[in-house]
Parts: sequence; structure tokens; C-alpha cells
Amino acid sequence: MKSIKILLVAVLPFILGRCYEDKGSYDYKQMSDPQVSGLEYTYYVGLGETIKINPTVTYPGGNKPVVSYEWNVNGQIISTDSVLLIEQYAGSVGSVLCSFNVVNEVEGVKYMTPFQLKVTPTYGTGWLILANRDGKSELSCIRFKNETEDGETKVVYEEFPNVYEENTGESLGQEPLKMVEHWCFDYTRMGQILVINKKSDCVELDGSSLSKVVTVKQEFIDEKYPKDFKVTDALYVFDNSYLVTENGHVYSRKNEDVQNFQTGRYSQEPVYVQDSLSVTRVVPSLFQSTYHVLMYDGYNRRFLWVNAFSSYQPGKISPVSYTGYKPGFTPLDNLGDKDLVYCGYYVSSEFATSGYITILKSDAGKYYIQDFQLYAYMMVRVNDIYEKEFVGGSLLKADSKIVALPKRNYLFFTSDDKLYYYDRLTGLNPTEYAGFEGVKIKSIYYNKDNTQIAVGLENGKFNIYDITDSSLAKKEPVLVYEAKNNYGEIVDVMYKYGSLMNYMY
Repeated sequence: MKSIKILLVAVLPFILGRCYEDKGSYDYKQMSDPQVSGLEYTYYVGLGETIKINPTVTYPGGNKPVVSYEWNVNGQIISTDSVLLIEQYAGSVGSVLCSFNVVNEVEGVKYMTPFQLKVTPTYGTGWLILANRDGKSELSCIRFKNETEDGETKVVYEEFPNVYEENTGESLGQEPLKMVEHWCFDYTRMGQILVINKKSDCVELDGSSLSKVVTVKQEFIDEKYPKDFKVTDALYVFDNSYLVTENGHVYSRKNEDVQNFQTGRYSQEPVYVQDSLSVTRVVPSLFQSTYHVLMYDGYNRRFLWVNAFSSYQPGKISPVSYTGYKPGFTPLDNLGDKDLVYCGYYVSSEFATSGYITILKSDAGKYYIQDFQLYAYMMVRVNDIYEKEFVGGSLLKADSKIVALPKRNYLFFTSDDKLYYYDRLTGLNPTEYAGFEGVKIKSIYYNKDNTQIAVGLENGKFNIYDITDSSLAKKEPVLVYEAKNNYGEIVDVMYKYGSLMNYMY
């Protein structure tokens, strides 16, 4: 990287993004010496990590003058050594503008070499693993980051096993079930992670530190649970939050301040919907642009839509009441002799609309796949694209894990120890992607851009695979990363987006 010398008053604030006080009386001239090498323009670092930068300064034009050094980080001189060493970086997160300055003490000239730090929170983005080890809940994190060496950038992975207990000294709970990431209406703030336990209280974790914020019991009026309260799932929109229980009840909370967390309390009474209900599934979507999310009422075998539009009856839960379906398409408000096995969303470009892929199972044991788009903005409109028998139905088991990629046309699912994918566009028979020699797959999930899929196994192993089109064309698994640690009996894996901005875009 080349050094530059510029007028301090006029230009330095633009290089560093802010001014800092310089009590020297330096002249700034366009000169070629000294030459600084071994200093990259961008360094990727996590909050709390060590930073060590050791540039080389040479003087091609002659003898070395009397010089001093400055390391300016975010407008502050933090070191005057020739090497920058920060044992644990605790400064700003994001892009941090910096410079390495060589000061000629005799001539009164300062030579500046600008660079930047790209700083991520300790657990900002990555993979989360929830596991059961001897009945105890364990949460682990695998963080990835870019590292630059000799001008080349590569992705490296760092593992934090049992991170909650290691950092806090406390138990996370007993008999873990699943994780849910959610956000407030502040696109830059880190989201929270709800950890659902079967045999102990559920816990809300701070997304940056993965430390406890509150227990779910503390989020109820009078900090008391309703009778027979056992959480199985949760659904969040800006104005309201919902907890789903084992008996199908839904408990609602009005968020008093949508730009913050825990600003309302859950009622002791479950939500009432016409004809009663027993919610067995919730279906997240990009509710910030679709203005709705879905629930499935297993008792009545029907879909419900939740109004996520804050200006019109926010939080209202209504049946998906619609007429005019195509022949052969099962109505969403009455599945009849079919029940829902899976529902996942895919991104639609139409206003207030989300696409959905569902797998249905008839009482006779046949599997069907549905593709529909739902417009739900003060009213409901359905584009029932197709329904047909699912050619992969014979592979599905009662405990199969299924995920539809929101940004691509693939559906991935498990069958005992094998991972398959199905191309929704071609409709051809599913293709086996990877097998695990008799070890059951317990959870699968995709990354942000849908180019990777993570697999958590019953024996505690965790792998990340490349699922780009070029990799799928190879007809064999392309391993990106194999975890070095064993994580116990894995029950859930999740890609952690971090901020709402990262989730949305």
C-alpha cells in the first residue's frame, strides 16, 4: 500500500471520516518517501479478537531520518509503536477508518497510510447449534470471517462450543427443542435468539454476546405462566409476538415500542379465533415486505394469516378465506383429507405477496406438493400455481427434515441418514446429495444467499456443504467445512443473520 501526504486541515477528516486534534506543526507535501509495505487496506476482525499489524518502512531515497509512529484508529491515536498490537479489540463495530502515520521529526512532515478494519460482533453472523448432552441444553456457535493474506481473501471458521455456559457459567436449560431468531424494528440492531426448552424455562439471548436477556416467564403479566404452558414454537412481527404451546394454544403480546425488545407482556389468556384453533405450525416469511405471516391450525386443517401491517388491525389472526381455486388445488382454509407436513416461503417480487411451498399428506398416505402465492394486505388473494403428487413422497419419514430455499428453486429434505434435493422447476425425482453411513440427520438449514446447507447429525457432527448449481452438477457432496468439535445430540441448527438488514437484504 502506498503512503500519501496531504494537507491536514483540508483533507485528513475525509480520509479518516472524522477529525482528530493534532497539536504538531507539520507540513504536508507530495513526497515519495518513506515507503510502507506489509499493510493491507482491509483487515477483518471480530469484536474481542487480537489485532496485530507489522508493516515494513523503507527509505529508497537515502538514509533513515529521525521518525516517530502513530496508529490512528477511528480518529484517535492509540499507539506510537512501529507495530500495532491490540490484545482484545473493544472499539466500534462495522467499518472503522484508520491510518498508519510516519512522522519525520526533523522536517516536520507526516506520511499517512490509510487502511480500515471491518469489525463484526463476537457472535454477529454464523451458525448456531443447539444440542442435548445428557439432558442439558448446549448452545454452540461457528463463526466465519474473511482473512486477507498476501492480497488474497479466504473464509476461515472459528468454533465456540457450549458458548453460553462457557461465557456465563450458567446452565441454558434442559431438553432443548429449537431456536428462533427475531428482531425489533431497527434495521441495524442485533436480533435476539429464543432458545426453547422442553423441561425448563425458555430463554431470550442477546444476539451479540449470546448471554441471557430474560426468561420467557418474565415476559408474561405477573411473570407467571398459564396453566399447562409448554412452548413449542414462536412467531414475531413488529407489533406483536406469539408463543405456540404443545396443546395448540397461541399467546400474544403487543409490542409497545417496536424499536426495542421486551416492551410488552404476554397475556395469560390464549388468542381466540373463530371456530377455535390448535396451531401446530408457524411459517415465518419476510413479513417486513409481505405484511403477513402464516400459522397452521391442525385441529381444523386450515391456514391462518397474521396481519403484520402496523396501520391496519396489527396482529389480527384470520382464516385464509378465499374462493375460486383451480380444480385439483386443495383449499387453504379446508385441507379436507390432507394434513400439513411442511410449509416454507420463497421470495416473490409482488407487493405484499409471499410464495409458499407446502408438502401435504392425505389420510390414505399419499404425499402432495403445493405451490401458491398469497397476497395478504387487509384482504387475501391466492395465486394457486399448482398441486400435484410429490414424487419424493416414498422417501419421506415421520421425522424427515424439510427446507425450501427462499431464493432458489430447490427443496432439501432428509430420509434417515440421507440428504436429498428436489428441483421444483423440473419436478423430476429427488436426487441424493449426501449420505452419512447410518447416522441420522437431525437438522438442516441454509445460509443467507442459499449457496450452503448445514447438516447436524445425531452423533454430534456438524458439516457445511456447497449447494451452488455448479456443485450440485458434480453429483457428489462438496464439503465446505467439517466441525472439529463434537456437539452432542444435535436437535437444531440455524444460520444466524444478526441484524434485520442482513436478514432482509
